[in-house]
Amino acid sequence: MQAYQKERKIKEMTDEVMEMHPFLKDFLRMLPNVKYVEYTHGQSEFGADFVVIIEDTTLATETYVGVVAKATQIKQPDIDGIVRQVDECIKLPRIINNGKKKINIDRVWMITTQDFTENAKTKASTYFQGKSVQIIDAERIVELIDKHYPDYWDGMSTEVVSLLQRVRTKVMEEDKRYCLIPNLDPAFFIEPDVYRVNKKDHDYSGSDIKKIIENVNVYELVRKERFVILEAPMGYGKSKLLRHLAQYYCDSEVYKEFRILPIHLKYTEMFIDGAFSIACLDECCMLSPEEVKKHARILFLIDGFDEVSETIEDKIEHIKLMEAFIKVKSNYSIVLATRGLRAFADSSIDHGLVKKYEIKSLSFAKLIVFLEKLCSSLNLKDRILEDLKQSHLMKELPQSPIAAILLARLFENNAKDLPSNLPELYGMYLELILGKWDIDKGIESPREYETVQAILYKIAQKFIDTQIDYLTYDEYSAIINEYLNARNLDIDKSKIDEIICTRSGLLVKDPKANTVYYSHRTFVEYLYAKSMTMDSLLTADSRAFNIAWMNIFYFYIGIKKDCGKYLSELTAIVPSSEPEKWLKILNISNFYLAGINTPYSFFEENIYKIFLEAASLYKSIVKKETASFFSGLPQLVILWWMQFLIKENYGYKFFKKAIETTTLLIDSAEVEDDVKIIGLFLLGSVGMRLEEYEPLRYLFSKYKEKIPEDIIIGLKGELKNENVIVEEIRKNDKWLERRIRGMHKELLDEISKKPVK
Repeated sequence: MQAYQKERKIKEMTDEVMEMHPFLKDFLRMLPNVKYVEYTHGQSEFGADFVVIIEDTTLATETYVGVVAKATQIKQPDIDGIVRQVDECIKLPRIINNGKKKINIDRVWMITTQDFTENAKTKASTYFQGKSVQIIDAERIVELIDKHYPDYWDGMSTEVVSLLQRVRTKVMEEDKRYCLIPNLDPAFFIEPDVYRVNKKDHDYSGSDIKKIIENVNVYELVRKERFVILEAPMGYGKSKLLRHLAQYYCDSEVYKEFRILPIHLKYTEMFIDGAFSIACLDECCMLSPEEVKKHARILFLIDGFDEVSETIEDKIEHIKLMEAFIKVKSNYSIVLATRGLRAFADSSIDHGLVKKYEIKSLSFAKLIVFLEKLCSSLNLKDRILEDLKQSHLMKELPQSPIAAILLARLFENNAKDLPSNLPELYGMYLELILGKWDIDKGIESPREYETVQAILYKIAQKFIDTQIDYLTYDEYSAIINEYLNARNLDIDKSKIDEIICTRSGLLVKDPKANTVYYSHRTFVEYLYAKSMTMDSLLTADSRAFNIAWMNIFYFYIGIKKDCGKYLSELTAIVPSSEPEKWLKILNISNFYLAGINTPYSFFEENIYKIFLEAASLYKSIVKKETASFFSGLPQLVILWWMQFLIKENYGYKFFKKAIETTTLLIDSAEVEDDVKIIGLFLLGSVGMRLEEYEPLRYLFSKYKEKIPEDIIIGLKGELKNENVIVEEIRKNDKWLERRIRGMHKELLDEISKKPVK
């Protein structure tokens, strides 16, 4: 668009109230350092149609600007009226921000969508000499739009441009706030691999497995699906991916191509006075109904679903409420990021509009690529990477971006020793950034380090116990003051604040909102767990199988390391609901792995209990002994899903040594033979991954004639998909084929195609 065309477009706004004022509402917010805009036009405007607060971030001061708006050409006779309006604007104090703030105007912007005649400019300069009054006409508006609001010329409404700008600014600020490495560009991003598990219509054949695991393009995914649940363990980059998607779809060229408007929010923002409110989505949108209709999608990117402590039943109910909401709002869509819902690939939350997808762990090769790019950005020596590739640590740590980032930060600071597992990595990292071993970090004495640590424990307890994701400045300061005032430590509060927020970056200040955030939730979870280890205060109870608490228990065990009694208490817990049963079965393996210094006899004597619990759960579902989320699926699909998850969570070398003992304990348990058979099948699936075939040997040698049809089909699939080279196991393949050929078609259809219920 040429300059004259732009100026003509501005001059077409001739209706001050209906055209110019709506334009200014958004235009003024686009200008640099504008903190607040209030529309004041009306009987009590006191000369100003708008009041604008401009923030000076350097001096932490505010300037109050009154805006006088005119949609007509300003001629010499008009100046007298404008002068009276400007004087009224400057001289009279006013109340803004819903009565919260009393101010006096410091300067005035006289804005017109037309021109000032030369005579009017001459007269105005005489009247306004010595006063802070700036004249902004159509030509100047064009210049400001070109610089700060260029999307306006592409026909995008001021509503949309304003919202895109707010979303873009918000996620960019969060990228800076949550960047764990100070020298790293916040825009650093390696796209994760996302996949979906297709549970239906498979026959356990090798070619069919490829159909079961469906890799997807995440950009196409959010354009195609209406409700995506994006799931991954801690540190896999869910939040970063959501922020990246928000920035991607805020790009004006991308927006114009797809007409998708992203809105980024935290799940906690959907609660009002502690109660879930679906209406919050409409409030976050802030577009008129007419504007909403013009879009292909209003895309809500909702982060932190797991960070609110709720029962699984409540979470599923809220998912259903969101699904019902977007069914009515035909162009609304949702991407919901969470940890720990992997067990619930059931018909209640994975059907219709709702589709579950997962972020893959980084392969060893991709983790090395990730580290290489990190180290390149940080100018780290290649030798460090070569040493790391050969280290045992790379095979022990989760293949996740956060583990790589923390390692890179350790290398950046010349750490000499590598951690042995993830909790130890967190511990070493926190010691590093809090300056325990380096006086140059600003910790001048062990007393300061201990004080900072103790205060961080109290802050973590505040975050976790009250289920919040930020503190106000007053709350944050009160925690520091309360600790220091009760002790004669001779440590200045400002020094503690500097270490926590400036040097370590564990907490990040938001001066606009006067709040303090954690840079990554897992740091708070680690610190909370660490504080609990001081006096062994974290009781072994069912919270361990609540997704908002699982990481805390994981870190607690990882910090203690040797905790056989504690792990025994967790193993003995009887879950009160089916969701808890699934979460226990699938996540207690992480607790076992964290307790690395526990005598190995504990694992040999207890793992069988979990496999029998899994077997009993499967039996109760397919025998219709319990109302299950999985009842809407065919029996073979449930079996495949069960063995897939068990294998993913227990297929670690750490457990290999316990398999033979576990086999014998399953067989000697006082349970029915069908439960033993299921348990041995699940254990055998894990064993095949670890090349330990004792469970299958035992299953075929003792229970061969009792193996039911579903397990026969499962065994056939496992033997076909795994590279089993042990002849005594492989020789059963033909026997399995004969048994399957002898099955009635009605039975096969019953267990492979019809829902259990």
